[in-house]
This record gives sequence, structure tokens and C-alpha cells, in this order.
Amino acid sequence: MELYRDMLCKILESEEFEILLPKWKMNVEEMLEMKCYQALNEIKRILEDESLDDSDCFKSIEEIISVFERLGSGINERHDFG
Repeated sequence: MELYRDMLCKILESEEFEILLPKWKMNVEEMLEMKCYQALNEIKRILEDESLDDSDCFKSIEEIISVFERLGSGINERHDFG
């Protein structure tokens, strides 16, 4: 939730806004945006892991690619490093 909070704070510090939540339900666009946020948060967590050596960093890149694959957006032929 830290990434979400940081992003929201940046938006709120420079924008006027009005919040209305009468029986709020997400539409398709909002659901996709939430999934994107979740993927970005997961990628950020992977990249911030300072305990990784070079081999582990390569594994982290593989993990990030897996995030995209789980979202249904693979990296195609570029992913085949083996």
C-alpha cells in the first residue's frame, strides 16, 4: 500500500478533487487500473530487494516478466534467454 499512498499523495498535493462514493462499484477501466497498480507494486517490491546479487537480479527480472505473464501480457520471444 506504500506505493498507492505515495502516488495518491502526489496527485492530491497538486489537484482539486471531490470524493463521491455512493455505493461505489468499479467499472472495467477501474478494475484494469487496479490490476496495473497491483502489478506495479509487485514489480517495485522485486526491484527494491537490496539483498540480491547479480544472479538473483536476473531471477528478479524473470519474476517481473512472470508478473506480466500472469496479467496475460507476455514478453513474447524476447523473454527466451536460455
